[in-house]
Amino acid sequence: MKLQSAIIGSAGEHLAISLLLRRNLIAGLAPQNTEDFDIVVMTKSGQLLFPVQVKASTKRDWMLSVKHENAIKNLVYIFVRFSSDLMDSEIYILDSKKVAEVTSMSHSIWLKLPNREGGKHNDSMIRNLKADNSELIRKVENPEKYLDSKDLLFIKNHSMGWLDKYRNSWGIFEK
Repeated sequence: MKLQSAIIGSAGEHLAISLLLRRNLIAGLAPQNTEDFDIVVMTKSGQLLFPVQVKASTKRDWMLSVKHENAIKNLVYIFVRFSSDLMDSEIYILDSKKVAEVTSMSHSIWLKLPNREGGKHNDSMIRNLKADNSELIRKVENPEKYLDSKDLLFIKNHSMGWLDKYRNSWGIFEK
């Protein structure tokens, strides 16, 4: 049975809150339809406050939008990758600046590359946080023809495994 994306999203938010509470942080859901975040997190002393946006998926990548190309002060992202039955999960925690950088750069590279028919990609509001940005060039013959050295370095530095250092990086809440 295919799970609805709303169920996956809600499961991700509740898992994140549970894990935050277990780390002695105060965490709760933000009011429904709060635009840029899902959870509010505060240290026990009340000194630090973090808005948190949770993105959950059963796929390897997470779907975002053009708004995620803009960093928001103190915003933290918790990316949850669930197994298809939601019983297992991986957690990746990144600040808004890193998400904006990676989202913007990977989309810019995608636009420079040819589509399957050899034409230009059409821009859209959809963005992705990819676990492996080398997928962008995997089926492109001579990617150097379309990309500059900065683009190629980005792909090299954001290929499979780049997210590993953000796995369970709860220390971001101890700033």
